[in-house]
Amino acid sequence: MRSVEDIIERAKLLSSKDRRRVLNALKRRAKRANASVPRRSRASAGLYGPLLTLAGTAHVDATDIASDKYRYFAAAYSDIRDK
Repeated sequence: MRSVEDIIERAKLLSSKDRRRVLNALKRRAKRANASVPRRSRASAGLYGPLLTLAGTAHVDATDIASDKYRYFAAAYSDIRDK
């Protein structure tokens, strides 16, 4: 890992414009490298493959127990029978 530390030290000596150019070049290379990695097809993902591709992409504006869990926990654990 010494070579990575050397690269970082050398990058600190660059101007901000040159550092930006280096970072942009690294990002472009990373995108190309990631694009060449084959992804699993829906068929190989099994029965739930199409649903798994959507996992984590939905958003709901409605509140539920999970979004206000501490309020619900407080109500559930409080002893209101003694009042």
